[in-house]
Amino acid sequence: RKNGERRGMPARGRKKAMNTETTSPPSGLASPSCSAFFACDSVTHEGQTNTWFTPQEIVTTLGPFDLDPCTQTFRPYDTAARHICEDAGECGLASKWEGRVWLNPPYGKAIPKWLGKLADHGNGIALAFSRTETAWGQAMIGRADAVNFLKGRIAFIRKDGKPSTNAGTGSMLLAFGRENVEAIKRLPGVIFMQNVRPLAPADNKTPTKQENV
Repeated sequence: RKNGERRGMPARGRKKAMNTETTSPPSGLASPSCSAFFACDSVTHEGQTNTWFTPQEIVTTLGPFDLDPCTQTFRPYDTAARHICEDAGECGLASKWEGRVWLNPPYGKAIPKWLGKLADHGNGIALAFSRTETAWGQAMIGRADAVNFLKGRIAFIRKDGKPSTNAGTGSMLLAFGRENVEAIKRLPGVIFMQNVRPLAPADNKTPTKQENV
């Protein structure tokens, strides 16, 4: 084997597999306003894709929401009162967002734009992979009011509501706004809060020596 290549893989497949895993977004993303999470099949499937949706119990536990700006008309259930659907020719990134937002953005190069728009909007919850080593991951964790690094891995579902597959990595919920900070605490995981707001005057107290440490 040369340069760490896998035994038994054809020469052309080796380079393509490496690029898919480390540098390239999943193939088959129709546009930046695609819905849900797109999983890239192996190179033996010639780049076909499957659309995975968030299990309903997660959205129900966190909701209700006013808007899902990143979904499809063939979704297995309604995630919000209003939906912006990519397959209907609508563009969530170019649309005005109002109210409490549920965002499950497509995983790819456009994810910083989606998460950045939610951070600017300031009211909602986003579900994304826990890619803490990426530039967008570190930037958004820094902007969020709270993050829940969810326990285990999410088993996404297909458009018919049936289980599809287990995500290949952990996921996190990014909360923007006080209501959403409280909401993400309803699901098991590790809560991280960087942008802690000052306590209300009635709750302020002189810290003890132990609390200062």
